[in-house]
Amino acid sequence: DSAVRARLLIHYLLQRDTDALRRHAADLAGRMPEAPLAATAAVYYRIAAEGAGREAAAEEAAQWWVNAAAAHSGDARVAGNAALVLLDCRRYFEAEEVLRRAREALPEDRSLLSQLAALYGAALAGSETAMPGAFTARVRAELASSADADLMAALAGWHLRELDRRATLRRGAPPEADGAVRRNHIAAIEFCLERLRVLGPGDGR
Repeated sequence: DSAVRARLLIHYLLQRDTDALRRHAADLAGRMPEAPLAATAAVYYRIAAEGAGREAAAEEAAQWWVNAAAAHSGDARVAGNAALVLLDCRRYFEAEEVLRRAREALPEDRSLLSQLAALYGAALAGSETAMPGAFTARVRAELASSADADLMAALAGWHLRELDRRATLRRGAPPEADGAVRRNHIAAIEFCLERLRVLGPGDGR
């Protein structure tokens, strides 16, 4: 039962029982990779590990999910879970690859589009994230030549929602306190609109 297992995983997380979490995380990634709880278990496993063990746990969890995504390439739920775990493990390039391949196989799936837009948006946000410069540079280069109007529209929407969210959270704060982040979001929106203009009226959103 997923509800029982979810509560048990929380217990193991609080107890820092990495052996138990590893067992459940590996089992779920192998047998039920489409279940949301499968990604949760992998994240808990990485969080519970301490010191040098945390990186080893991240490496192990990332490999489970790279394998799961490859074995279930036609399942958007598995790709979405894999991307969540890979991002938690800071495997940005691998997460992007999983989402891009899944979108190629399932171009009509909106959840994959949303996840890819969120990943690219976080990279463009700059000071809000700790993504490596090499990944951010790749994202910028990819988007500069992209002809994917759906992605551009989704990316602009993501940045708009982030602007709204930050305005709500920082209501009453001096404008300059959030200036760099706001400028990053606005620049990204303008970039997306320009790409949509270049792609032509028929691709406008």
